[in-house]
Amino acid sequence: MRKVSANPNGPLANVKWEAIREGIDDHKLVYQLVKRIQKLKGKGIKTSKYEDFFLGIEKKGGTPGCLKGEEGTWNPIFFKENRDHLISMILDAEAKIN
Repeated sequence: MRKVSANPNGPLANVKWEAIREGIDDHKLVYQLVKRIQKLKGKGIKTSKYEDFFLGIEKKGGTPGCLKGEEGTWNPIFFKENRDHLISMILDAEAKIN
C-alpha cells in the first residue's frame, strides 16, 4: 500500500474541485427552495414566481462552458447571478412561510 503524505500547507484547491464544490452548494440551494415551495403550497400561497425561475433555467439551451462572459453559454457569470437570485428567493419564501 502506498503511503500518501499530507501537504503541510493544507489541501490544494484546483478549478475542477472548486467547480464540483460549487455544484454541490448549488444543489443544496435548489433543494432548500424546493422544500420551501412545498411548504408554501401547503399553506395555499402562490408559488409561480419560484417555479418560473426553475423553468427559465430548464429552457436555457447550450452546454456548460467556462469562458467568462461568452454570451449564450452556461458561464461562471450565469451561475453566480442565478446563485444570488436563488438565495434571495429562498429568503423571500422563508419570510412568507413565517
